Amino acid sequence: MKKLLLFNVLLLIVIATYAQEEENKVNPIQLSLAYPIGTAGVNSIDYSNRLSLNMIYGVNGGVEGLEMGGVANVNKGNVNGVQLSGAINANSGNAHGLLASGFTNVTLLDAKGVQLAGAANYSGNTEGLMLSGSINWSKSLDGFQISGAMNVAEDVDGGQLSGLLNIAKTVKGVQIAPLLNIADTSDYSIALINLVKSGEKGLSVTVDETNALMLSFRSGGRVTYGIVGAGYLINDGQFALEAGLGAVVYRGRILKLRTEAVSTSYTDWDEDHYFKSTLRVLPTVQLGNVELFGGPSINFIYSEDAADPQLVDNYLWKNKDGKNFNGLYAGFLGGINYRF
Repeated sequence: MKKLLLFNVLLLIVIATYAQEEENKVNPIQLSLAYPIGTAGVNSIDYSNRLSLNMIYGVNGGVEGLEMGGVANVNKGNVNGVQLSGAINANSGNAHGLLASGFTNVTLLDAKGVQLAGAANYSGNTEGLMLSGSINWSKSLDGFQISGAMNVAEDVDGGQLSGLLNIAKTVKGVQIAPLLNIADTSDYSIALINLVKSGEKGLSVTVDETNALMLSFRSGGRVTYGIVGAGYLINDGQFALEAGLGAVVYRGRILKLRTEAVSTSYTDWDEDHYFKSTLRVLPTVQLGNVELFGGPSINFIYSEDAADPQLVDNYLWKNKDGKNFNGLYAGFLGGINYRF
């Protein structure tokens, strides 16, 4: 049964891709067990249905209302309305309305409305929302893609939000991912690493009030960027890892103003480790590909050891709660960045 279903889905998509579009007759209702066992038999591909109920799966000409399938719905033509299936919705034409499936929605031409899938959505030119547990893939997008792992689109007017990475060409909107964004143009790329062709990428060397020497990679669009780095705490002999986000809030020919929010973890790889969360404002001077920056910061320290990490002696506030230490202090950061 599974092999037969897969064969019918693939066969219909291949035939419909190369066949000329014809006007389908409209049936008020269609009932089927599994194609071709149904009220329209082998001719079901020639009919669009206002109501289509497929116990296992159905192969039809289109939808003009509601279609429900226990496993799959397959249509040669257009879908206008609501299409619900336990696993697969596959359409060779356009889809306007709501598509919801337990596994995947596939629309070869344009889709307008909402696509919900447990694993993946694919459509051509898309308007509306694509929501999936794993992957959304569209030729162009006017709306939003939300996925558990990856979003892919060429032209985006809206946004992409994923649990891992986003890929696009031109983005007029925002890309949000914890790890990676890839685009030709994207002003608002929010991830730890942003490979934007028209954006900025640079290596920075910085030092702060604790004598922590850091080497960091900054990458993003014209406005937002990500930060990942590693370094060494010279005074205490500890290693440091940092990750964060930044934004260029002012951009002139020579001067920039950056704001950054960064989390840093310090450890000696033994027992001593603690964490620092930092907000900083960094006036920046641009000299060709080289940038010089420096400015104030506000820092929150957290340690699971009640002993003061003694990074600084000018705490604005500190507290020892059982085995934990918390402290707040003002600091600074200075550095040099090479853009490439």
